[in-house]
Amino acid sequence: MYTPGYAGDDFMNVDSYFISDKKKKEGICLSVKGLTNGAVAVLYPEVIKKLVELMDGDFYVVFSSVHEALIHSSKLCSLEELENLLRTSNSRMTFQKEFLTDKVYYYCREEDKFIMLQGSLKMLVTTIHMDEEN
Repeated sequence: MYTPGYAGDDFMNVDSYFISDKKKKEGICLSVKGLTNGAVAVLYPEVIKKLVELMDGDFYVVFSSVHEALIHSSKLCSLEELENLLRTSNSRMTFQKEFLTDKVYYYCREEDKFIMLQGSLKMLVTTIHMDEEN
């Protein structure tokens, strides 16, 4: 899994990976090695566990395209900020086929659930646990 600037940092196999509060607020870019259709990486159970560790708790997910998800600390960002970020990102999207969603998601560590957010509306989305052998 990769982080900001497409630098190619593989944080999954590093025990002491550190992310500053500034970067937690700005967001880290999550994708897969080939940077194609990488937004789904946020659903992998081991990735979720690592993101909870890195973000020190619950986090927001902004799907900027089918290729990546931006992860933000829930302690440092507001839903309004992230909805504005997503609107801007979606309005600049070059290819409509890369559009994924206009919703911001919240991952609740205690409940192991993703919650779809829009303004004051919250909709529960159960975490999809993928069989890691397939």
